[in-house]
Amino acid sequence: MLTFNSNKFIKSLKERYDAIPYIQGDGAAKVMVADTIKSNGFNPEDAYSFISKEMGLSSTLSDGEWKKLIDAAIKRCDFFGQSLKEFKEFLKGKLSYQEMFNLAAACCGINPALLTQELCLNKIDWTKVVETLIKTPVDSKVEKVVETPAVKPAAIKEHKKVEKKTPATKTSKGIHMCKPITLVCEKTGEVKTWPSYRACEKELYGDPKKGHGTVCQLLNPKKGLKHLPGGWALPKEEKVVKAPAKKAASIKETKSKVVKKTLVKAQRSSTKRPVCQMKLDKKGNLKMVKTFPSITEAANATGINHTSISKSVTGTYQSAGGYIWKSAEAAA
Repeated sequence: MLTFNSNKFIKSLKERYDAIPYIQGDGAAKVMVADTIKSNGFNPEDAYSFISKEMGLSSTLSDGEWKKLIDAAIKRCDFFGQSLKEFKEFLKGKLSYQEMFNLAAACCGINPALLTQELCLNKIDWTKVVETLIKTPVDSKVEKVVETPAVKPAAIKEHKKVEKKTPATKTSKGIHMCKPITLVCEKTGEVKTWPSYRACEKELYGDPKKGHGTVCQLLNPKKGLKHLPGGWALPKEEKVVKAPAKKAASIKETKSKVVKKTLVKAQRSSTKRPVCQMKLDKKGNLKMVKTFPSITEAANATGINHTSISKSVTGTYQSAGGYIWKSAEAAA
């Protein structure tokens, strides 16, 4: 993905906005933002972070705000919402709402940071988000820096030499190091989320010079690293942890059972729930195309991949097969 450029993003969004006489509905505004991010090849997490700052949203949430966020996610009636509902019933009082949210997201394969930003923006109204962003002034000075001036042949040779010395993997590694990481302590059953890989390594090793890259090794099964100092490991539902304290062991066993039960229930309910096939008309309005009794029947009738439709319904994908998919409850 390309490095996020706020000027380019705002300009592209303004062009889309000017091409449509008016935006009808919150869903159409959200799709406009998502299409702008996708067409420019930006990382959605970087784009949503920029939008959140422009809208004046706080980067940290209180426990009460996390509770409201979880309730909003449950109302979406998708796979993740069903999972959260089960976690809330069985783990209330044993985990904080933030830990509960991050654990459910990890089990569903969803980026918790990106989903948190999206749900916070949902509360504002996406029409207001678009109208605020298109009024954001564009810094012309930044655009001038992007243009590359004429360079002498000698300078070009020196530039090539510098490029050869720079490792190709350094950029991608740096991106991963900034992502949040959720781990479970095998000794106590405690679940904790760090804002980045490096923050996790610094805290667990107690020395900024030690532990660099160990979280990446933990995420890669081929490296053979199973846990970090203090017994911190990746949350695995099939793994039974032997803890010295009986209370910690019972919490860990409860989590494992809840995860299995949640995934089975949510999977069944999400595939059997009616889904709506929708698309945007020329005016930018979201129009209903057809309603199917389930995702399976929708995939069979349209020939669109089952997984793609499912991820579009949950919000992981913006569209599938050129259409926007929503659960019948969300489309109502």
